[in-house]
Amino acid sequence: MRSRRRITWVVYGACVALVAAVLTIVSWQVLRLERQEAHARRETVRQEAVRLALWRMDSRLTPILVREAARPYFHYRSFFPGERPYSRMWEPLTPGETLAPSPLLAIGSEGEGDPDAGLIRLHFQAEPDGRLTSPQAPRDEMLSLAQAGYRTLEQVAQAEGLLNRLDELLGDGAFVRASGADPDRVSTAYTEGFRDDNAYASDAEREFRTRQLISEQAQRNVVSGRSPQASARPPASEPADLSETIADRADLDDAAGRSAESSEGLMRKAAREKDASPDAQAAPGERGVLAGYDYALLINDTADSRVQLDSFVASWIDGESEPELVYIRDVRIEGQSYQQGFWVDWDALSALLTDSVKDLLPNARVVPAVGGMNTMNAAPELLASVPVRLVPGDVPTVAQAGLSATRGTLLLSWLALAGAAVAIGFVLRAAIQLSERRGRFVSAVTHELRTPLTTFRLYAQMLADGMVTDEDARREYLSTLKSESGRLSGIVENVLEYARLSRRRAGPEQTLEMTPEALLVRLRPTLSRRAEQSGMDLIVSADLEDATRRGITLTIDPQSVERILMNLVENACKYAGPGEGEDDDEIDPRIHLDVRVSGDRLEFLIADYGPGIAPRERARVFGEFQRGAARPMRSGLGLGLALSRGLAREGGGELRLVRRRGHGAEFLLLLPIQAPGGG
Repeated sequence: MRSRRRITWVVYGACVALVAAVLTIVSWQVLRLERQEAHARRETVRQEAVRLALWRMDSRLTPILVREAARPYFHYRSFFPGERPYSRMWEPLTPGETLAPSPLLAIGSEGEGDPDAGLIRLHFQAEPDGRLTSPQAPRDEMLSLAQAGYRTLEQVAQAEGLLNRLDELLGDGAFVRASGADPDRVSTAYTEGFRDDNAYASDAEREFRTRQLISEQAQRNVVSGRSPQASARPPASEPADLSETIADRADLDDAAGRSAESSEGLMRKAAREKDASPDAQAAPGERGVLAGYDYALLINDTADSRVQLDSFVASWIDGESEPELVYIRDVRIEGQSYQQGFWVDWDALSALLTDSVKDLLPNARVVPAVGGMNTMNAAPELLASVPVRLVPGDVPTVAQAGLSATRGTLLLSWLALAGAAVAIGFVLRAAIQLSERRGRFVSAVTHELRTPLTTFRLYAQMLADGMVTDEDARREYLSTLKSESGRLSGIVENVLEYARLSRRRAGPEQTLEMTPEALLVRLRPTLSRRAEQSGMDLIVSADLEDATRRGITLTIDPQSVERILMNLVENACKYAGPGEGEDDDEIDPRIHLDVRVSGDRLEFLIADYGPGIAPRERARVFGEFQRGAARPMRSGLGLGLALSRGLAREGGGELRLVRRRGHGAEFLLLLPIQAPGGG
């Protein structure tokens, strides 16, 4: 039986383990896919944030580059003759010419409150002979003119220091843009670094090319607008071209509105300021005289193609601690080559760029693309307007509140599996227990019924055939038949009563109200007679005087109480009394019945002097078909204690195995009592 039970549980455990393993694999795969999906979502958010940040940064820089590209070549001199044609600005001065100050020289020309103020350290120009000059650091006679209200000595000294430092960084006239790249080749070199099967790289390539074309087109429009061929067209229309170029990008709307101020506007502004100043006019014909002038006439004047301006190209040069960023363009005037540019404050530029994308990438930073944009082709985070690479940092993500649908479904699946396993386990356990009870019942009933039936058949046949002629033998046989019939009747009654008890749930069938003393008077003769039949003595100790005086009563089924106590006495006689082949002198035949009222219960204690119940059997002593292991040869079905406890609980009481007297087996029956006047 135990082997079959063990095999059943092993098979059940293997099935549960198999289902759990399958569900584990499914859960692992689902969670892996969920993690991949979450990673893909985070990567999409990151890529979108990077894309918007790049557009925003480029749109922030494009107006600055357009403004610088819009500067005519003669702005890189501190003063220039204001009435000459566009292409003759740098010819030697003649006496009596009126000089106009460069917007780069004038104090406040970059505008207090200008958001781009401080972004450019210095504007400079490389002369054909290799000298490095700056319109912000005038020399000789131009210095005295600059002090007439355009620049202080401290500002000139500061600009001169920056110019000397830049000259040292550039080297001995080696003004080369080795790190720069031809704008027409940048996008090609950058594109070749992407893999065709990388969707993100492909998208980044298209984004880069679009941003690059916008930036280049904006600068080229300005440069072409400054060329002599386009001099008939007012440069003020150039910002409209920029707006038309980038109007399809919402992120660049601000850039279009903030596109570079045309050089005409700058010059008109300076002219108005000089017109308003009483000291602005000087006697005509005097060399070096400052004059207010409508600078638009200088650009719109008819000119030839002797002046050629290229677009600005960014270059990184080696600095003391970190690379320095400069923008340089080639200028050709009547066969002579100049190089003009401006030196960018990298710290201010990086702060400007990172601050513009704080809401998108709070941990972003920018690093120089020192090798030029064409060597950074493996980094999709490259800006198109400046050789700078964006390092996005950690992109903040919003944590999902609670369980996701996938995890919730998996949790429910595991709970369902656990619930099903437990439920099936209980059902299987109940089925096994039922099967074992049936087996024990068949075994016990078969054994217990076979003996009296065999005796009945043998003795009845002998008496019916007249084989027993002795009268004393006949009486003995009839007495045996009577005893076996009583035993058989008890077995049948116990089985029927237990079956009835398992089907009944509404309480005892017949209840009577009686006093404890009356109940004891009714039970005592029957119990004493049963003890005497087995050679045992029932010793009754009752303490019921106080209960009688108080008028305590019980509402019980007396037949159920009698059957409970009868089963307990029979067990005492069976396991504590003498058996066949045992010496009666070694047996203590006393059975104690102690009756008293304790609290709201009436107690019946049955105790004998037998071997008692082993500790390991105490937990299962009230089980069905459980027989005492101390004397296994005693007859019985093993239903007595289970039936007795069931009857006690049916009447609202309880049957317990206790240890009070300290000898044999002790069982305590508790019955509820009613106080006088109680319901």
